[in-house]
Amino acid sequence: MWYRVSSMGRPSMGRDTASLQQRFLRYVDKTSSPKGCWLWTGAKDRDGYGSFKIRVDGKLEQRAHRIAYIWWKAPIPDGSWMLHKVECSDSSCCNPDHVYAGNARQNSNDAITTGAMRRGEASSHSKLTALQVRVIRALYRRGQGTQASLALEFGVVPFAIFQIIKRRTWKHVK
Repeated sequence: MWYRVSSMGRPSMGRDTASLQQRFLRYVDKTSSPKGCWLWTGAKDRDGYGSFKIRVDGKLEQRAHRIAYIWWKAPIPDGSWMLHKVECSDSSCCNPDHVYAGNARQNSNDAITTGAMRRGEASSHSKLTALQVRVIRALYRRGQGTQASLALEFGVVPFAIFQIIKRRTWKHVK
């Protein structure tokens, strides 16, 4: 079920914000986390974020941490991402004190800092190892392979070789 409220927490369609907040808080565990996280115990999306659906100024909000921020802190600036602070970094946390308005770049930097974003062979999507990347760069530098031939040899597409050679990927490998 969806409910409508304004960004300032005022209800529409006759629904009392206080009762919505009480309903919301039924899905929050404030006692289990030593960090003070509000752990969402209700439905979660595929990324592990709490799911609670309301409309805020005509826009559907589904993630619990965003809704908590709107209700107990302030409206979310247009185009902003709501990021978990590095010391929290628990996607099921909806404590409004544990999130802040940011952007996509800040989100990526936070993910790298907390280890949530795995790079290189630690990534589940990686087809190569750091050693193979070093070999690819060395072979190409010495003229011992084209991007196409190296791609065939290492089982990747030529564009992946191009990205490795130009250091657009695997930047952390020296």
